Amino acid sequence: CNAQNGEVVGFAEVDARSLGNNENCRASDATTEDGGSASILRSYMYNLAVDKKWKRKGIASALVKACEDFVSNTHDLCIEKRLYLRVRKCNHAAVGLYEKMGYQEMN
Repeated sequence: CNAQNGEVVGFAEVDARSLGNNENCRASDATTEDGGSASILRSYMYNLAVDKKWKRKGIASALVKACEDFVSNTHDLCIEKRLYLRVRKCNHAAVGLYEKMGYQEMN
């Protein structure tokens, strides 16, 4: 938010999604240490957006970093403490940002 007037200038969301490529599929089953079943979930960031007037000011990077911190420190639904994302290859600005921040394409 803009500290002067409280205007929202950007946002990002994180949720837990199943390992499968299809977002609508049910979580995969895995066996826990006690022989039970557990859903395998990953933390995904989605809907990262910054108001056009506020682009190129480090807000998107700060939002991604906040999502990473949330996942590593707070998001207990997922086994892995890393952030995943999906981005269209044609979104060159986003791809460039993520690559600059150390993200790599997964096969």
